[in-house]
Order: sequence, then structure tokens, then C-alpha cells
Amino acid sequence: MRVPIHKLGIVLVCTTCLSAFASGAEKKSSRALPKEAAEAIRTVAYSAMKRDFMTLRGLMVNEFTWSFGGDSDANQAIDEWKKDGRYLTELERVLRGNCRPAEAGHIECSGRGDLSFRAGFLRTPKGWKLEYFVEGD
Repeated sequence: MRVPIHKLGIVLVCTTCLSAFASGAEKKSSRALPKEAAEAIRTVAYSAMKRDFMTLRGLMVNEFTWSFGGDSDANQAIDEWKKDGRYLTELERVLRGNCRPAEAGHIECSGRGDLSFRAGFLRTPKGWKLEYFVEGD
């Protein structure tokens, strides 16, 4: 059976594309989020969307950093977030973006990557917890 050369070319191009995609996926999987961390991130994002402060508080470390003015308490952050809904909108947006493993036991969610909001998670004995959510330097 004869196959036109242009059809073989398409198969060769597709085979090359699939091979490149597969090798990229292998590299990406080595930096994949731990299953439990991904679930914690999804739960925090959903809780932020629903404005579920009780669930959010349970998913935060006590020494939570939310301001560079010396505020490092989860309850203070929750109180501020109740007053200004933009924080939870931004938290949800950041968590639906680029989250990746950082140093051992830490996850970084970089947001846009400039001086905008970013978040981080810490592996604790009680599971993954939101460690910080800050804007700026």
C-alpha cells in the first residue's frame, strides 16, 4: 500500500511533538505538588471564594505573615480580611495560578511574580497550612 509522502510528514511531525511533550511532562512531574499540598491549596482557594473564614483560619499557621509591618498572627489577618474583601479575591486568584515546590516542606504561589500578592504553604505535623499571604517586597 502506498502512503503519500505528505501524510508521512504529518506523522513524523506529530511523533516529534509527542516525544517533546512527553519529555517536558517528565521534567514537570519531578516538580509536581504533593497530593496533600494540592488539596490544601484547592481548599484554601475555595474557602476564600466562599468567604468561609472559619475554614480559612483552620488552614493557616498561627504565626501567619500577612503584613510586613510586623503583623504575624492569623487572627489579625482574618480580622483584616473581613473588613476588605479584596484580600480574599486576590488570595483565590493567586492560589489558582502558579504554585510550586520551593525548599523542603514549602510551597510557593507566586501570583504575577512582581510586587503583587503571593502566598506560601508549610508542611506541618497537621498537614499543609497557609503560612503567608503578602503583597509587596
